[in-house]
Amino acid sequence: NQLDALLQLSVIAWGLSDMDQALAHINQALSQNAMLPFAYYMKGKIYLDLKDTSRAVSSFQTSIEVDADYYDGYIKLGELYATVNSPLAMEYYNRAIELQPNNMEGLYNKSVYLQKIEQYDATYPLYEQMLSIDSNAYFAHYNRGYNLLVTDSSYTLAIEAFQNALEIYPY
Repeated sequence: NQLDALLQLSVIAWGLSDMDQALAHINQALSQNAMLPFAYYMKGKIYLDLKDTSRAVSSFQTSIEVDADYYDGYIKLGELYATVNSPLAMEYYNRAIELQPNNMEGLYNKSVYLQKIEQYDATYPLYEQMLSIDSNAYFAHYNRGYNLLVTDSSYTLAIEAFQNALEIYPY
């Protein structure tokens, strides 16, 4: 349909770094239907590329207001708030994980944020959850090893976790 075509054209224009054209396509789609969470999400990505963080946040926020179950909007808001160590990051990551509990992106982002704010003990259940979903999640093994090394001085367990990561992804 026409709305899908306009949104796809916006993605293409964005990919070609033609932000004005990308925004024009999105705005045209939104003029026909203001309830398109992907359109607001794309506006957020464009504003991020244009270094306009406040508009990006506003657009991502609108994406989840239009659709309270819009996973990608929560992830982006979590990422943005995590960069400034805001507790709102946890709220957005928690909602994303509630929506898609087996999605590694939300679990990983939340675990990295918890590491960043030095809540290391809270990361272990997330790594276990990731590994229960995919035992080959080398990044979960690696980050678990890092936490064991840095916070617990559990060298043997840290080495084991690092070895598991290297067995899966030896590069």
